[in-house]
Amino acid sequence: MEKTIAAVVVTYNRKVLLGSCLNALLSQTRLPKMVYVIDNASTDGTKQYIKELGYLENPRIRYVPLARNLGGAGGFRSGMEIAVRDGYDYLWIMDDDAEPKLDALERMMPFVAREDISALANLKVDSDGAPQIYHLGNITWNPFVDLVKPLSPTDYANKQSLDIQFSSFVGLLISRRAIELKGLPRSDFYIHCDDFEYCVRLNHVGQMLLIPDSVIVHNSPRAIPARKRFLMLTAAPDTLKASCFRYYGERNSTWVVKTYSPLGWLGAFLWATTRIARRTIKATIFERDHYWTRLHVLIRGFTDGLISHFDNSFPTQIINAKMNPEGRE
Repeated sequence: MEKTIAAVVVTYNRKVLLGSCLNALLSQTRLPKMVYVIDNASTDGTKQYIKELGYLENPRIRYVPLARNLGGAGGFRSGMEIAVRDGYDYLWIMDDDAEPKLDALERMMPFVAREDISALANLKVDSDGAPQIYHLGNITWNPFVDLVKPLSPTDYANKQSLDIQFSSFVGLLISRRAIELKGLPRSDFYIHCDDFEYCVRLNHVGQMLLIPDSVIVHNSPRAIPARKRFLMLTAAPDTLKASCFRYYGERNSTWVVKTYSPLGWLGAFLWATTRIARRTIKATIFERDHYWTRLHVLIRGFTDGLISHFDNSFPTQIINAKMNPEGRE
């Protein structure tokens, strides 16, 4: 019997990107049975926009508005929970800035019948076609470096598939069996590292494969700050807002290392102290404005990860307290 596929798309205030994503999904050479659009309480007229494009009347689309913004983690959990309840065999999850190539799903179909598969990953590329290497890789658990060793193009060149241990949620196709065994993503992570934590769980119940011929264009609209130089060091300084939002990643990654790495608490402590040292040096040289606030947020992120305290309102509270009435730092 053919496996049934549902797509789960999480969106927040990016209606134009969402429109491109839905167009790509509904143009697939192998169509998903259903596309769940999980709207994280957008305020930019998302629902009206996709209604005007005719998507709300499409029987393959189910629009699910959330009462408040649950972050990417909460959005994926909500959508996946609905899709699993509706009985689909595989869930193809992605953010609204993902634009699958027209044969992306078809390229993965030869592998979905395998019972040993927990998830299948696409190759992620930017709008110019360059691979986004940090979206795919293998887990290192080395507390002194990044937790994932990225793939290089030579790793998957001329291969139909490749064993991997990590993929971002940009187009990950997850088996229902794996979800039933290992549960849903953690909504309390809010954003950042929710995909990594979930991949750790998925690796316990099956193989994760990269299918290089299945390609998703990741239209992530990020402004790249100008880099500054001091002696032999160069860095791109973060705004205060960006520094505050790093709280989620530092907290969540510390919790993951503490919970899953072979070194446990020791690994988390080494991970946290190494990151604190690097971030402190960067802030001291390149980010002197709001210096103590940045360090406070940084240390709070790591300590909250160590003690499993998930206060998702904390970064916004700091940002609001430090902004002037016009909304500027």
